[in-house]
Amino acid sequence: MDTTESPEGEWVRPFAVTGGRAIIEQDLLLETIISGSNGRGDDDFAASLDPETRAVYHHVSRTSLSLAELSAQLRLPLGVVRVLVDDLSRAGRVRVHPNAQGRERDPQVYLRVINGLKRKLEEDRASHAI
Repeated sequence: MDTTESPEGEWVRPFAVTGGRAIIEQDLLLETIISGSNGRGDDDFAASLDPETRAVYHHVSRTSLSLAELSAQLRLPLGVVRVLVDDLSRAGRVRVHPNAQGRERDPQVYLRVINGLKRKLEEDRASHAI
């Protein structure tokens, strides 16, 4: 059973936090940097948010963090944080910084990794066959 502890200490299933949503509009990678849109939080806006979204909002209002750091610090699943950040970004409340390389996913990179792993496996098998 996949559950998460909310910032208030109650266990909540991830789909309940995101309203069942898992698809986002932006390409939010682990290393994507998130920050507050104006460098300070809006307490009236924050009061209208659910506890998990409020925690994300307050965290990035104070400092810029990668998506992975934000997920780890809040102890929320990465998928949940992605959805909440996407919602806040579309509302203009947080800023999603462009990824450093703009990352086109080149299939050749994956093929080189696979081939390298195959070579390493063959070398390991050969060294143990003696």
